[in-house]
Amino acid sequence: MQPIPAHFDGEKIVLEKKIALPKNARLLVFVVNGEYEDVPASEIAKLAEVGGAFDFLADPDEDIYSDEDLKVRYR
Repeated sequence: MQPIPAHFDGEKIVLEKKIALPKNARLLVFVVNGEYEDVPASEIAKLAEVGGAFDFLADPDEDIYSDEDLKVRYR
């Protein structure tokens, strides 16, 4: 998942960056009133939780390091 800046032109959502999407691609749209800086951290956290951006962390193949890989052990 990646955020793409877009705007609503009164009739449709227009992406501000050209990306290749397959026909009927599923999209998750969040409406942000105002500038991005106005979005509360709690809303960004909700987006991260439900958006799937961190789903890869549950993949066991992502656990590529172990304690044996540490060069320095802190107590």
